[in-house]
Amino acid sequence: MSGKLSTDIRREQIVRAALEIVAEHGVSGITVKRVAERIGLAPSALYRHYASKADILAAILDTVEERQRTAVTAAMAMDDALAGLKSILMSITGLIRDHRALPLLFPSEEIWHGPVEHRVQLQNAFARFTGSVADLVARAQRDGQVRADIDPWRVVILFFGLYVPPALFSLRMPGSIDFDAQIEFNWELFVRAVAP
Repeated sequence: MSGKLSTDIRREQIVRAALEIVAEHGVSGITVKRVAERIGLAPSALYRHYASKADILAAILDTVEERQRTAVTAAMAMDDALAGLKSILMSITGLIRDHRALPLLFPSEEIWHGPVEHRVQLQNAFARFTGSVADLVARAQRDGQVRADIDPWRVVILFFGLYVPPALFSLRMPGSIDFDAQIEFNWELFVRAVAP
C-alpha cells in the first residue's frame, strides 16, 4: 500500500490511473477497484477521494478543462493571434501526450449516454474552448494572417483536425506515425491553407 499523500496529489494519481485504464480498456474499463489497484490503494480508500466512477470521470473532465483554460488564457494574451493558435495546439498536444486516452474519452458512450452532468460539462467546456479559438481566428483575420473569406467556425473544425486524427492513430496503431512530426506538418499545412 502507498503511504499517505495529500488529497490533491492522490486525486491527480487517480485521474492519471483512470486515463491509463481508458487507454488500455476503454472508458467502460474504469472501475473503482481497477483504479485503486493501479495506484496501490484499497477501494475503500479511493472512495474518500471519489465516491464513484462518475465522480472520477467528472474529475478527468475538470482536469482537461483546466488545461484548456490555461492554454486559451495564455494564447489570448499574445499579440500575434496565429502564434496564439499554435500555442493552443502545442498545449493540447502536450495534454494528449500526457494522457493519450483523451481522444477516446470525449466521444465515448459513457460521457454522452451516462450521467447528464458529464454531457453538459463537456458541452459547456467545448463551447468555451471553441468560442475562444474562433475569437483568435477572427482576430487573425482582422490582422490579415488568415483569409477573411472563411467562416471562423470552419477554421475551428479544421484546427481540431490538426491533432485528433494523429492522436487516435498514435493510440490505436502505435508506431504508425510520429505524433510530434505529424503535428508540426499539420500546422504547416494549416497555415498555408488559411493564409490570405
